[in-house]
Amino acid sequence: MMKRAVPYLVTLWLLWLGGGASTAHQERPNIVIIVADDLGWNDVSFHGSNQIPTPNIDALAYDGIILNRHYVPPLCTPSRASLMTGKHPMNIGMQDHVIISDEPWGLGLDQKLMPQYFREAGYRTHLVGKWHLGFFRRAYTPTYRGFDSHFGYLGPYIDYWDHSLQMNETSARGLDMRRNTAVNYDANGTYATDLFNDEAVRLIDSHNRSKPLFLVLTHLAPHTGNEDDPLQAPADEIAKFDYIQDPKRRTLAAMVSRIDTGVGRIYRSLERRRMLNNTIILFYADNGAPTLGIHANSGSNYPLRGQKESPWEGAVRGAALIWSRLLPRKGVVSNQWLHVSDWLPTLGHAAGIRIPPNASPIDGQNQWSTLTSSSSGGRTVVMNNAHNEFTYSSYIKRGWKYVNGTSFKGAYDRWLGQLKDGEQISHEDYYKRLIASQSIGSAMQLTRDDVKRLRAKAMVECSSAQGTVCEPLKRPCLFNIVEDPCERNNQANAYPHILRELETDVNGYRKRSVPSRQQPSDSRADPARHNGTWTWWLEGLGTQSPTHNLQQLFSTFQSFMEYFMALFAKVEAKLLAKQKYSPWEGAVRGAALIWSPLLPRKRVVSEQWIHVSDWLPTLGHAAGIQSIPAGGPIDGQNQWLTLQSASVDGRTVVMHNVDRRYGYRSYMKQGWKYINGTTARGIYDGWLGQLSDQEDQLSEEGYFAQLLNDSFIGGSMLLSEEQVREVRQSATLRCAEDVQAIPCEPLVKPCLFNVVEDPCERVNLADEYPEMLKDLQSDVERFKRTALPPRNQPSDSRSDPALHNYTWTWWQDEMDEQQHMAPYILYLAAAIEILLILIVLWCGH
Repeated sequence: MMKRAVPYLVTLWLLWLGGGASTAHQERPNIVIIVADDLGWNDVSFHGSNQIPTPNIDALAYDGIILNRHYVPPLCTPSRASLMTGKHPMNIGMQDHVIISDEPWGLGLDQKLMPQYFREAGYRTHLVGKWHLGFFRRAYTPTYRGFDSHFGYLGPYIDYWDHSLQMNETSARGLDMRRNTAVNYDANGTYATDLFNDEAVRLIDSHNRSKPLFLVLTHLAPHTGNEDDPLQAPADEIAKFDYIQDPKRRTLAAMVSRIDTGVGRIYRSLERRRMLNNTIILFYADNGAPTLGIHANSGSNYPLRGQKESPWEGAVRGAALIWSRLLPRKGVVSNQWLHVSDWLPTLGHAAGIRIPPNASPIDGQNQWSTLTSSSSGGRTVVMNNAHNEFTYSSYIKRGWKYVNGTSFKGAYDRWLGQLKDGEQISHEDYYKRLIASQSIGSAMQLTRDDVKRLRAKAMVECSSAQGTVCEPLKRPCLFNIVEDPCERNNQANAYPHILRELETDVNGYRKRSVPSRQQPSDSRADPARHNGTWTWWLEGLGTQSPTHNLQQLFSTFQSFMEYFMALFAKVEAKLLAKQKYSPWEGAVRGAALIWSPLLPRKRVVSEQWIHVSDWLPTLGHAAGIQSIPAGGPIDGQNQWLTLQSASVDGRTVVMHNVDRRYGYRSYMKQGWKYINGTTARGIYDGWLGQLSDQEDQLSEEGYFAQLLNDSFIGGSMLLSEEQVREVRQSATLRCAEDVQAIPCEPLVKPCLFNVVEDPCERVNLADEYPEMLKDLQSDVERFKRTALPPRNQPSDSRSDPALHNYTWTWWQDEMDEQQHMAPYILYLAAAIEILLILIVLWCGH
């Protein structure tokens, strides 16, 4: 019975593979996520206010979907953790606090993040701006968590101009600006919002469109900078808002306006690169604005109640929109419930990426149907937070909201940020700005009536009459948040059964939550200890398990001695004149094939990237071996799916070598190849081994006679001459002869090649794509820093075959352990001798 079933199971498996492949062939959409930091509900103009015009953001809102019930955690770190993991912060230990830069904790390495899913699906993944998910160890930083690149800062905020962070009075002021993992000093003096907008546009402009783009731009603005100068913007931008009397609010308007300018530039860049038709743009605020108190930026959440870091709607109901020509709905205001954790499964679905479903109803849910259809209800529960330190809870279920407790003893529980009459532009002026030629709205055919209708629907209007008062520090409150979005009428007494139901839910979620990951501050993080920079400070501590205690004791001393001696050593090495030992494709791109009746593909030429280190995890997977550990991006990767399907991209980076002897580097990423330096002084850097004319080769007829002869295995494979010609043609490497070569002088300066279009490395594009060159160069330096020292040792005459009956054999077996410990014993003896001398001197003194 089982034997008869096998062929049918195999057939079904092959059909499933074919179906999966056809889906994967569909073009994946580009994803652009733009996050504004501490932006208030009333700080964008698509909600009805004309005080801070945001014409580019508004144009996307009116031509897309205004997400009028988009919920976020009430603080920066929890909000970002939720976006990246697709989970509620309570379920990953990120719920109660932001990460202070001197605290050694971060988003758990056990969590798979959004960029990791997208990169595995073939996306180029980039983060620009704020991270704020931990950096006490390098492994917690963006380029180790799935992003191909990061340009921005790691902590909570920085100065807008010099990019330094003064975390508290106990630490020094330190620079927090990086390109990938390298500290970036060059950006000093450039306004941070402009800096991040420029980088986002640069990434789009230089993007290789053969790969989909995943870009996350997390702005600093309009979060405050350091306490000595919290609100900063260019003077010319501030001057545009002279009708706003409050100087703080006026500066905030300029900060938001600069974000809006960037949104327009990003849209235009996508349009210029012909990527717009296949792009999804998501814009949202990470949490509500802090109108007063800590890091106050004069933002307005009005008419919503409360502000950032509280249980109220002003903290958790954020401004948001989504725009895409892939969505059938546009020009609508959605009142469906969404949570920021929904974006991982939702955008993953849009990109054809399978994201494992979450078990908890407060974690992320796939809301693509909610975006495509007004009849889809979205989620039914939203957990804002059950905060342990302030002991407040905030939870929504089927339109009812439960609040128990509050923050800061209720000091900011009011309706803050009400705008003054007369401090805004006219409706006529607003519409002119919206459709002006410099605004993206000029191309969207937005009529005055449509704009008026959408703004009216997006506005939150509340009765000024005060209903039953809520005193959350005394007893829980209940609001009908659909009819009473401003939380003015506490209905706990009228609906006690609903109150009890929501309270039971909250207590259940709190019991099942993961304890907070927060750790106390660590003085070793002080920038004064790290050349005036904020950086990882626990790298490598507690991660090694030395074989010998003496080795652990003296390893640092030995490293110092080796470094000290190297400063004075003058080593003259002989150059090995071997073409194979070089950074070029002729050395590292080797002939290879794989054959198996177990593989569904055959008689194909694969252009997917594979490295020889991939064979251990790949063949281990084929053999059902689960114990092979995963490595870094340049280590072996399981490529079994790459072998099975042409639509799987394989690896994205290939490190050829960082050679310490000759000082050359050779590295490939997303089809771009970086070369710096070469071997043998470059005398073998030409195109060597060109074959002579046809008379020195076997004829095609003679070749086929041998290939298909019964005495060779090809005779039994039913190969036709036509099939063989097609495969050989696909496998033949051809380089354009009519293209103007651009020389590469790797001993003078680094070179850059597009090895997909230029596999023969004839056209050096380093000058044309300097940012791409810097990107790869940064990667190489990162891998170089984490590389282990070479294991090679000088030659040993005791290996001479004349000493071993004229055989090559092992010659150190019996003395290995003894000799291995010898230097450490000498170091110990020297240390003891020095200690005795010091004791004698001290006693004499």
